[in-house]
Amino acid sequence: MILEFIFFYKFPILAGITAGILLALAGVFVVLRKTSLFGITMSQAAGTSVLLSLTAGFQSEIFIMILTSALMLPFFIITGRNTKYSGAILTGGFVFFTSLGHLLTAAGANITNHISRAFFGDILTVSDQEWTDLALPLLVVFPVFFYILPYLKIVTFDRDEAVIGGINAGFVEGVFFILLVYILSISIRLFGSLFSIAQMILPALAVLYFSSGVNRALIFAAVFSTAGTIAGFLISFYPVEIGGNTFNFPTSSAIILALAAGVAFIHGLQFTVRLWKNRYSQH
Repeated sequence: MILEFIFFYKFPILAGITAGILLALAGVFVVLRKTSLFGITMSQAAGTSVLLSLTAGFQSEIFIMILTSALMLPFFIITGRNTKYSGAILTGGFVFFTSLGHLLTAAGANITNHISRAFFGDILTVSDQEWTDLALPLLVVFPVFFYILPYLKIVTFDRDEAVIGGINAGFVEGVFFILLVYILSISIRLFGSLFSIAQMILPALAVLYFSSGVNRALIFAAVFSTAGTIAGFLISFYPVEIGGNTFNFPTSSAIILALAAGVAFIHGLQFTVRLWKNRYSQH
């Protein structure tokens, strides 16, 4: 039965893996640049944009991307110039976008389903044609990301040195901002904002503590994301019976839990190994 589910939902699985890898790669730099809160706020803004597009009947990725960019551009500019209060500013933005979603909930009875889609996506209900239309644009991001990767690494670790070396740091950061908006706009439309936040943050948290370089961290993050996505799909395909009722876990939530369990396992294993080494060294 599981194999039948895998074959039937092959497009959602492939799209989920693709989106997860892209978010994980971008997330490594989001964490390294200490802009996790910016990424989470952007995800909430993108979720609000998806919600607005669904409510208005404009189910267009371009519309979602433009709206998300417009919502986040002031935060991008302000936090870039005022790093002292960037956390407070972004927290305010997160609360604002969350409250806006709540207001939209009160605006109409039909909005509840849209909010569910914005937070949790509708992975298994999108047609094969829609998956193809959305997965192909995601693949375009890979060459652009790897083109700016050498410059992004330099700007991330030493922005002043990058500027002295002739790198246009603002341009590199702007391209990364646009790529992140683009990936989130598509990912949230399909998988929801919670999936997107998890895929952006959790793989980086899992691998950065033991990776000895950015390139290795990117590879491990992509592998970790893929494994978590596949595990989440498999968990959601397996029927569970409780109290005589049979049900399946929601796919996006199953993926998030699989990723979180992976992070907990890796950090628990690392803590155990460190503790064992300390005891061994004392003897």
